[in-house]
Amino acid sequence: MPRFYISTMIKYIFCQILVILIGILPVKAIDATVRRVSFSVKASVSDSVVCVGQKIHLRFEVQTKDKVSFDFEDGDVQNMKIVSGPMHSSQSSISVQGGKRVEKYSQIYTYILEASQKGSTTIPAIVFKTDSTMSFSHPIAILINPAPKQEKQKEAEKSTVSDDEVFVDVQYNSHKIAAGDSMIINYRIYSTYDLQEILDVQEPTFKGYKGLKQPVNRLTRRQGWDIVNGRKYTTLNWYQYLIKAPNKQGEITIPQIKLKVMVRVVESQTVDPFDPFGFFSQPKYRIEEKIITSPAKKIKVVAPGSIKQQPQQAEKPQPKQREPEIDRSMLREL
Repeated sequence: MPRFYISTMIKYIFCQILVILIGILPVKAIDATVRRVSFSVKASVSDSVVCVGQKIHLRFEVQTKDKVSFDFEDGDVQNMKIVSGPMHSSQSSISVQGGKRVEKYSQIYTYILEASQKGSTTIPAIVFKTDSTMSFSHPIAILINPAPKQEKQKEAEKSTVSDDEVFVDVQYNSHKIAAGDSMIINYRIYSTYDLQEILDVQEPTFKGYKGLKQPVNRLTRRQGWDIVNGRKYTTLNWYQYLIKAPNKQGEITIPQIKLKVMVRVVESQTVDPFDPFGFFSQPKYRIEEKIITSPAKKIKVVAPGSIKQQPQQAEKPQPKQREPEIDRSMLREL
C-alpha cells in the first residue's frame, strides 16, 4: 500500500478520535458538576421591609443530615449588622407519597440581623458545603425605611411572650440573716419555652453589704424544672452569689438583674385533613426576644444568735434539707 494512503488513513482515524473526545468530555464535566449539588437550601426572613433599628430573623434551612460549613459574617450584608447567631436546630418529618414512606431531615441556622442604615440591601447567596457536595441559597432583597417615632418603635418590638411565661427570680433559704453572717442567693430563670440564648446581662450591684460571685460550673448553672402555681417551668440557675450581711441590724435589698433572652415559640398551625393527629407533620418555630428583670427582694438583718430553728418532733421526723455549701475560703474576700 502506498505511503500516501497510510498517512491519510492515520490522519482520518486521529480526527475521528478527536471528534469523539470533544463530544464526550463536556458532557462528563457538566454531569460531574450537577452531581455535586445533591441537597437544597432555603433562605427566608421574618420581614423584607424594616425600619432602622428593627431586628429581623434570617433563617437557612439545609435539607441534609451531613455536616455543612458556610461563611456568613458581619459585614456581608450592607446596612445591616449581625446581632446574634447562628442558632442551630434540626427537624425531621415523615410522610407517605405514592404509597412510599418519605423521610425528610433539615438543619436550621438562624441569625438575628438589625437594620443600621436606611436604603435597600440584599442578603447574598451563601455557599453551603459538605465533604462531597455543595449548594447555594438564593439572594433576598431587603428594604430599610427611616426609623419611626420612639413610641411606635417600642410597640413594634414588644414581645408576645408574657411575663408569667418567662421570668427571673431570686432564690435563698431564709428571709432573715444574722448580722455578719453569710448566705447563698441564686438568680434563676423560669421559662415555659425552649431557652435559646442569653443575649444581654446586667449584673447586680450590692449596696450596703458585699456580694461575691460564685464560679459557674455544673452545680451552680444547672438546668432542671419546677412547678409554680400549678404550671411546669424549665429552670436555669444563671447567677449564684455569696453575700455577707452588714454588722448592724436592719434590712438589706437583693439587687435586681436584667437579662435579654431568646426563646423558641411554636407558631400556630393549620390542621392537615390527611393527618389530623399530627403524626407526620412538624411544628414551625420562631425566635422571640424577651427582656426580663428580677424582683428586688428584702432580707431582714437580725442580731447574732436570735435565729433559732424549731426542734423537730420525735414522732414525725422531717427529712433534713441540704443547705447550699459555702466555700469558706471566699469569706476572706468578703
